[in-house]
Amino acid sequence: MGMDISEFTIEDFIYDATFRQWVLQPGDHSEKYWAGLLAEYPFQAENIKQARIILLRMEAAEYDLHTAEFEQIWSHIDNVTRPPTSHRAVNKGIPLHQSISDDTLRANKYEYHPNSQFIRIAAIIIVSICLGTLAASLNKTTVDRQEPLPVVYEEHHAPRGVKSFLTLSDGSAVILNSGSSIKYLKGFEKSKREVTLEGEAFFDVFEDASRPFIVKKDDVHIKALGTSFNVEAYGTEDLKISLISGRVAIDLPKGEHATVILEKGESLQVKPGAGTWNKALFNEDEVLAWTKKIIIFNKTPVLEAVRVLENWYGIDFHLENKPIPGLLISGRFENETLENVLLGLGYTTQLRFEMKDDVVNIEF
Repeated sequence: MGMDISEFTIEDFIYDATFRQWVLQPGDHSEKYWAGLLAEYPFQAENIKQARIILLRMEAAEYDLHTAEFEQIWSHIDNVTRPPTSHRAVNKGIPLHQSISDDTLRANKYEYHPNSQFIRIAAIIIVSICLGTLAASLNKTTVDRQEPLPVVYEEHHAPRGVKSFLTLSDGSAVILNSGSSIKYLKGFEKSKREVTLEGEAFFDVFEDASRPFIVKKDDVHIKALGTSFNVEAYGTEDLKISLISGRVAIDLPKGEHATVILEKGESLQVKPGAGTWNKALFNEDEVLAWTKKIIIFNKTPVLEAVRVLENWYGIDFHLENKPIPGLLISGRFENETLENVLLGLGYTTQLRFEMKDDVVNIEF
């Protein structure tokens, strides 16, 4: 059972530590907790809405005031909006960044002068909007620090013929396949860790319940916490997600109105633009073979196999003629030269090849 917020004012919500955490650092637990309170006390929806707006404006101000300076401003608001009474103690104000208990809230609750709450809320909004300017006037040495920081993205690319092993700032490990890249906001956001992928990568995600890990490929979002999974996302080819451990939720393009949950050992194949997908079991050794320097073709379309070999060996292929429609390739190769791979494939597909400099000419 949640706390009793039936008599909470806007100011009470702003002071409440659990409310501030929900607004400024949301997580699954706080979302469920406050959703329950809203359902129990629906008449408080407007006060909650106004308190959220005030807190978010204060957060956006990115001020740099010392605690004493903030208390001085808050005390001034007290003096203006609360006429002195003989039966209440003087309160210096509580900085919003200080954690306080419900008992402390009750001990410091004031009797309100008619209309004073509305004046205080207006004053709080004005302070939240103007804090940057006030900080500059109180301490001119902080002017430069108050300027918005530029948005910086990290980008990692594995060249053709090379595989990259990365550890992200949150502790998550990534293996990038040849010719693949990831891009993300440096340091990630407060509420999520979002990565954009082009190509193929294996992710071993460090668990952080307050910040889900999201891999994006166009309109498909793969959401995980502590999980390991492989994503194959090359251009216009089918998107393939294979879950090694944990659990993931996959949000599909808006037109499909679908979220698919994968359990360990399940894979999802999404056909871009077609609005169709297929869930199935998969062979882990086959999916992760590339991380162990093993090439496995299992009824693989010939053009997809060509893309694999181009990235794997860092060499271009030129097709002299179009392969037979529906031609599929199978084979397993471990630490083999490109020439041996092509010789092996030639036995089953009747392909002929000629290697010249950095180009392989193939005829079917």
